[in-house]
Amino acid sequence: EGEGEGEEVGRTGQGAAPSPTDAASRPAVDPAGSSPPSACGTLGSEMSRDEPRLPARGTLGRAALEEGPAQLQLLRGQMQSLELRQQQRAAEAALLLEDTRRVSQAETARVRRELGQALAEKDDLLRTFRREMDAIVGDISLLYEQQVQTHVE
Repeated sequence: EGEGEGEEVGRTGQGAAPSPTDAASRPAVDPAGSSPPSACGTLGSEMSRDEPRLPARGTLGRAALEEGPAQLQLLRGQMQSLELRQQQRAAEAALLLEDTRRVSQAETARVRRELGQALAEKDDLLRTFRREMDAIVGDISLLYEQQVQTHVE
């Protein structure tokens, strides 16, 4: 039970061994050149001792240069990945567009065939109706002529 309490104290910073970022290892002047923080209410006093400080002047540039190529390589890899995904999406969109056009053309052809067939059937019906009407009109004309001849006689 005592060991667990010691671990808890170590996590909160009370009773923990000093770390390299403690005040003893920090320079008396911060990288901006101002005086060290004091307890009289300056801006620096609001920072806790556990917050990381900027590295000493000159080391930030070297660290950035050393990490720069690795970061650039990582960014290049990410850019290549994004470009590849964009190319894949563009290719998928082109295939989808081509497929949509093909389906649309097939559907248009099917509808035209069906409508052409329906139109041909209607034309046949109209021709049949016209023949029947011509036959009826012919029969009526014959009957009329016969009736006129019977009245004349």
